[in-house]
Amino acid sequence: MKECTIQQYGRPQGPTPEQLFEKCGFWDEVIYSSVVRRLKQRERALINHGFLKIGQKLILEQQELRIINYIIFKYG
Repeated sequence: MKECTIQQYGRPQGPTPEQLFEKCGFWDEVIYSSVVRRLKQRERALINHGFLKIGQKLILEQQELRIINYIIFKYG
């Protein structure tokens, strides 16, 4: 997995925000994609541990929404 990430983005940590901006073209899309990806990871982990049923969805926490709105306001 890391080898694929290094080949694609040139670093093991994954893409930089600037690389994602170049790909998406909009900061709000970069932020939204990041939050959705993290939310899906949480959902999978909770399903795997039996805390969430398949088909149930998590909702964003208020703090996450405030951070997204702040970033969009500042950079958008």
